[in-house]
Amino acid sequence: MTALDGAGLDDASLALLATTFDRAARAGGDLDALGWIDAVRAAPRVAVSSWFEAQGAVCATSDALSRLVAGPISFGDRYVEFGGERVGLDPDLGLVVVAEPEVRLADEGVALGRLAIGHEMVGAMRTMVEMARTHALDRVQFDRPIAGFQAVRHRLAEAHVAVEAAAAALDGAWIDGSPEAAALAKAVCGFSAQTVRNHCQQVLAGIGFTTEHDFHRYLRRTFVLDNLLGTANSIAAEAGTRSLDRGHLPKMVPL
Repeated sequence: MTALDGAGLDDASLALLATTFDRAARAGGDLDALGWIDAVRAAPRVAVSSWFEAQGAVCATSDALSRLVAGPISFGDRYVEFGGERVGLDPDLGLVVVAEPEVRLADEGVALGRLAIGHEMVGAMRTMVEMARTHALDRVQFDRPIAGFQAVRHRLAEAHVAVEAAAAALDGAWIDGSPEAAALAKAVCGFSAQTVRNHCQQVLAGIGFTTEHDFHRYLRRTFVLDNLLGTANSIAAEAGTRSLDRGHLPKMVPL
């Protein structure tokens, strides 16, 4: 991971990459055919952010995260066999819950994976806000759309602010380039997702608590994503412990 993203590529090339991966992720494109891993090496920020935000926006799945996390580990001769696995909260994601193995992932892979998960959560959050906004415009109570009521508007506004805070934290982490910044950005995304879920579910009201509406898919997805590579709470606790040990707060990129 580097702050100098896309060195050697002009703005037009980076924009083309972003558009291509956005469309491909939404359509379930083939990572190998697209040369996505090669693009990650050449322009990590564009390749990761465009793919995962699009994937989150439509609740799609791929093995892109596995490739990012395992990518820095190009050798090894030990297999870890899992047993007693069970289906998780989001069956569509294709992940299962297993006992934590006694293996350590490469810091670079974890950092890149956390940024990817953060971008996927941002994509999912934007869709949740759009679902709630559309419902507020269409739903009529007391002869007017509920979007006109102050309480609804405040919830939508706070959800929007939470999404943009998460996106800004990710931008800062890419610029900073450190694993610690990536971890904190993922934590911000996790806390923001909680805010967005709560506000959007309240705006959607009864339909937001059912499986008839697609909202539940994004709610489940963001819950699961928060639990991958460290929850928001656990990352925040670890960061606090490190700060106490050092006697000072980490210097971060100003947002």
